[in-house]
Amino acid sequence: MKLKQLILLTFIAVFTTSSFAQTTGKNIDGVVMLPSRNAFDNLSANPNFSVFVTLVKSAGLTGTLNGQSAVTVFAPNNKAFAKLPLGLLDTLVKPENRAQLVTLINNHLLAGKINSAGIAQQIKRSSGSARFTTLAGTSLIAIIDGNRNINITDGKGNKSIVSRFNAEQKNGILHAITEVLIPAVL
Repeated sequence: MKLKQLILLTFIAVFTTSSFAQTTGKNIDGVVMLPSRNAFDNLSANPNFSVFVTLVKSAGLTGTLNGQSAVTVFAPNNKAFAKLPLGLLDTLVKPENRAQLVTLINNHLLAGKINSAGIAQQIKRSSGSARFTTLAGTSLIAIIDGNRNINITDGKGNKSIVSRFNAEQKNGILHAITEVLIPAVL
């Protein structure tokens, strides 16, 4: 009898724990990003990031966001892409411009997992601004503004606010941002 109870309690504990792990996550724009899924799957499940997901696919970088290597993603939502000059995205998705599209997407990715506390620590250690090297080999500058927001400045000098922090991913971490980060080379 005790063995049956032990088995039942073990089953309940395992089921409850795995169910809890599947349902806890970070709500970004009304969609829960589950830590049990990789960055690409979480972004794909959120319609507010559909433009970014489409561009990742067009650039052939799906493997980067669903791979085993840890990655930090600064993900612009669809509203951010709507602010870009008319025709820019149509130009970037042309086959002859694939290298530029890859650079644009990789400009939103950092190797490793860097949460907001890690970003803030680097800003503090660097006397108010921290430089991060993207997978494109470009630099992003992070500061904390007067409203205590983390701002990311791209290679063109454009600023983006990190609007949602620390959505844990199976293969890294995701931060939602308000602007597209354009590298200086585009």
